[in-house]
Amino acid sequence: MKQRSFEMIETNGVRLRTVVEGKGPLCVLVHGWPESWYSFRHQIDPLVAAGYRVAVPDVRGYGGSDKPYAIEAYAMKSVRYLGRGGRPTIDVFREVYKGRFFYQIYFQEPGVAEAELEADVAASIRKIYFSSSGDAPPGQGGLSGHKDPNGTLLQGLVDPKPLPAWLTEADVAYYAEQFRASGFRGPLNRYRNQERDHAMLPELSERKVEQPALFIAGTRDPVLSFMPGLNLADLMDRFYTDLRGKVMIQGAGHWVQQERPAEVNEALLRFLRLL
Repeated sequence: MKQRSFEMIETNGVRLRTVVEGKGPLCVLVHGWPESWYSFRHQIDPLVAAGYRVAVPDVRGYGGSDKPYAIEAYAMKSVRYLGRGGRPTIDVFREVYKGRFFYQIYFQEPGVAEAELEADVAASIRKIYFSSSGDAPPGQGGLSGHKDPNGTLLQGLVDPKPLPAWLTEADVAYYAEQFRASGFRGPLNRYRNQERDHAMLPELSERKVEQPALFIAGTRDPVLSFMPGLNLADLMDRFYTDLRGKVMIQGAGHWVQQERPAEVNEALLRFLRLL
């Protein structure tokens, strides 16, 4: 793995381990669950080469960043790409997925998902990444589905052999090392704050995102179909005043910047050059 330049950045009461490289306008790349700064390993060098200063943190609770224990320490004023909504999204999911499994509902009880995911961290990473990727067979997605509502996240998921071409054994080993050190409690605590997040954001009920925006996703990203009968990417337009496009990468899944880095980098740099 290429050596990276890390800094510890103090912000909002926590210290975030952050890759900081390059000179020029600042680009901040923020990962999701269950990832780390490493999820943007393919974007850092192209952005630096294009004249940008790139900052890629481990989000609080992950990797080398601070890991507060309290659930409420992971609440945040975040602007969701589909707006605030009339009620917490977890309430909507409980209604939509009544009688079916849904991962965010499964995550609500502290300690349950942690025990499952930490029993074999490397296997958890392999199964989760494969199941939500463009390489997974149809119906393989483990985040939601028709399995028993009292089932578990990893239940029925394939442990891929061999790994898909975009994910190496070294990649899995690095992610596993990070999660063995940090555990999964902090990352899962984000999902346990949906009611709190909603209560903190009343001023955003009618607001739109006014900054220039570009949406990049894979056509096989299971998140886009979380609401049965709807493609969430189709609902975005009314929440933005300057949405400059949607780049849907054919056949890619949820981990689009890892699965298709060349296509993501091309779209990202084209967008940035026009700002």
